[in-house]
Amino acid sequence: MLVLGIIFIVLQVFDWISTNAAIKSGCVEANPILKESLESGFPLYLVVVKLGLAIFLIMMLTLGNVILNWVVLFLDIFMAIVVINNMVRIPIQKKYNRIFFLESANLVKFMQVWDVREWRHAVQHVRSQKEPVRSEWVKNVSQVREWMSNIQNSKEKEKK
Repeated sequence: MLVLGIIFIVLQVFDWISTNAAIKSGCVEANPILKESLESGFPLYLVVVKLGLAIFLIMMLTLGNVILNWVVLFLDIFMAIVVINNMVRIPIQKKYNRIFFLESANLVKFMQVWDVREWRHAVQHVRSQKEPVRSEWVKNVSQVREWMSNIQNSKEKEKK
């Protein structure tokens, strides 16, 4: 039953590739034991350990133990489910990321408009003594120009 061991190695490689792709697309590791070590991707030492254990398992399968064959068959089925789960979750997470980023961008735009409205409301109460009020927009622009000239004049005074 070396075929079960070879399938297990192939599934380990697919698990490594799919887990790495899933983590990079924004998914989170479900295994609580590995969760902290997989925050930035699948580390190389874990790949070596997983493949080493799979090769050791193949060597053990050459002994012809029936119970071990059933255990490896169960592990193959479990790893196949893990790989399929990873492959299903990647497109779902990418779709979620697109929706979330679009909503975030719209929220940022809304907040910018809100900030401009607050600034305009704060500025409209401060009236310029030099210019007559023509319209709200001109009034606000003239106020900002006056502030800028005051700042420029104060900087020039500090230099002298």
